[in-house]
Amino acid sequence: MNVEYNLKEIKTPAFICDIDTLIKNLEFHRKMANESGCKLLFSLKTFTIVEILKYIQKYVDGFSSSSLFETKIAKELLSNEQSIHLTTPGLRQNEINEISRTANFIAFNSISQYEFLKDKLDKNLKIGFRINPQFSSDIDNKYNPCCPNSKLGIPIKRFVEYIKTNNYNFVTGIHFHTNCDSTNFDFLTETFELIEINLKDCLHKIEWINLGGGYLFQSDEQIKSFINLIKRIKNKYDVEIYIEPGASIIRNSFLLVSTVIDVFDSEDKRVAVLDTTVNHLPEVLEFNYRLNITNSSKNGAYEYILAGSSCLAGDLFGLYKFDKPLKIGDKILFNNVGAYSIVKSNMFNGINLPAIYQTHNDTFKLIKEYTYFDFIGKYN
Repeated sequence: MNVEYNLKEIKTPAFICDIDTLIKNLEFHRKMANESGCKLLFSLKTFTIVEILKYIQKYVDGFSSSSLFETKIAKELLSNEQSIHLTTPGLRQNEINEISRTANFIAFNSISQYEFLKDKLDKNLKIGFRINPQFSSDIDNKYNPCCPNSKLGIPIKRFVEYIKTNNYNFVTGIHFHTNCDSTNFDFLTETFELIEINLKDCLHKIEWINLGGGYLFQSDEQIKSFINLIKRIKNKYDVEIYIEPGASIIRNSFLLVSTVIDVFDSEDKRVAVLDTTVNHLPEVLEFNYRLNITNSSKNGAYEYILAGSSCLAGDLFGLYKFDKPLKIGDKILFNNVGAYSIVKSNMFNGINLPAIYQTHNDTFKLIKEYTYFDFIGKYN
């Protein structure tokens, strides 16, 4: 992303979306969906800025949501030919009527959730269930949907017992999401083979299967096994297949620009304080995520602790090296921050949220700027 010529024009901190990169990602995912025969959804939990979603909407078959508000955004942006798919452990009784009228598909997270709310559902809603295959790849349990005692989905054997007891008539589909930031589609194949063993009768009676998200689609060679799996499922069971990537589409199209506002010694280290904070990129703190920083250097002679500007002691981006000394006014560019940043960022300490810009075809435009009224509006 070439934004150097614009950096003097913007206030920092600022998120910048490279629309050209985003469109390339969307074209690749659209091609993948067409070749495999699956339906492509975008997962709103990763990103919800409406101006950017308007670009995404043109390439997808719908949005997946996890709440009433996400569902309402989806309804505002999608055409009648596109669909809204919802699953969440947090369905609320006072929201289910509106969700039921707004979404097209719902995957209930638990049997008790369905039993409690089933009488309130719109007759046109396609009812499914999120199942938990209880089969995990080697990922941290903080973001492993199939960790022990998971709150996400019905244990697969419990689901089999339930639908056999109650027949299959009311179940139109199943949803499962078993991975995070994975490029290994062999694991997805193994997961579905396990589901086949347990749900062989059910799979011939349902209309759709949602494979969830958590996978990164990156190259034609890498996704061959995914395409083969989709074709096999569709040929064998005559079902519609949905996939709902989020980070795979949006992550590398964004960067965060910040400015160094102070530099000083702290014992044996140099500290560079930035005008941004980990509260603008919360996954740095949540998952010890190491960022890709433009102009940092693996073997640079000048090492700094990059620190956020809040009073939280742990507001640190980590230790990075540079070829030149940092000074007040220098720009630090964090790459690949489109996913789970804006949706999770907050104004802790009253530090303003980054503005949001987009660059496209050599144009540069401010699309969102936050003010004191956004801060005080939360509390007043």
